Amino acid sequence: MNDEEKFRLKLKLIVELCTAKDIQDWAEATISKDIHNEFALNLCFMESADKIEKYFIELNPQLLNINTGNIAFSILEEYVQKKLPITFDHQYEYHLHNLIFLSEYLHDVGNYIQEGSLYSHIIIYDDLIQCKTNNESIQHIYLELCTFLNSWVISASNIIQQNDISN
Repeated sequence: MNDEEKFRLKLKLIVELCTAKDIQDWAEATISKDIHNEFALNLCFMESADKIEKYFIELNPQLLNINTGNIAFSILEEYVQKKLPITFDHQYEYHLHNLIFLSEYLHDVGNYIQEGSLYSHIIIYDDLIQCKTNNESIQHIYLELCTFLNSWVISASNIIQQNDISN
């Protein structure tokens, strides 16, 4: 497994698009096919899903020679498509935290798509939601946030395909 895949798994673990158990299962399946896969073998020797999770969480992307922005973008895209609910619910703060976390890797992308910082937009929508008192207004603003995120992902995807802009 290369450094990009390791970082991708780190982000997926943090935003819960996969679990340490999923990675552990992958390692075991990989070893059964290729006993010489050193990384999978090392994961199998970690004994528990907790140790695997700790390994990935402690992985420092600054020590890797990878394009963190493009990887974070692909995880954001997957998160918006698969995990972000289309209606405001009791897990709003959880999703907000994950969106902010991923947006911190995507500062450069917003400059290229003339949309500004994704992080800033998320914070603005959150401020609007926090100011509202009735459920109908909150649902409306949350829907605007989801619409914005979807259009931002589409715009960013087009730019990323044209250029390698994220570091």
